[in-house]
Amino acid sequence: MGTELSYKARKAIEEVRQGSSTSLSLGNENLEEIPEEGFGLSQLETLELIANRLRVVPKRIRVLSKLRRLGLTRNPIQDVPDIPGLILSVDAYFRCRKSLTPAHILGLEIAADGDFSAFELLPAIAALPRLRELTIRQFVSQQAVRPVLEVID
Repeated sequence: MGTELSYKARKAIEEVRQGSSTSLSLGNENLEEIPEEGFGLSQLETLELIANRLRVVPKRIRVLSKLRRLGLTRNPIQDVPDIPGLILSVDAYFRCRKSLTPAHILGLEIAADGDFSAFELLPAIAALPRLRELTIRQFVSQQAVRPVLEVID
């Protein structure tokens, strides 16, 4: 994995394991892969892996049969299984969309200073029938991020 999980992350995993939560947030953990412990959390419904270094989500994520939301924004995603409930950065969506079912995309995050024009974005967004979250982020500096607009159904 490359990075040991923080105390907060280990505690959150334990809470899911014990049944006191069905949601797990492992954002900003500098992860290059999903921790092995995550695949044993059979009651997991929400997994947030925002702002890590994930490139590939393994197909075995499907063992989490109750998973309804998989947040992957701000990761350099190159490959992700076609499962319902995906929340992706728009650049990851464009890289992977040929292998994804549009109805499986629950949310997109767009960087206000991104490389995509409205002519590319609007038809792509319109083609996502189950899109419930659209976040537009403005990058103020290399590290500071603040939401410009967040639409949640």
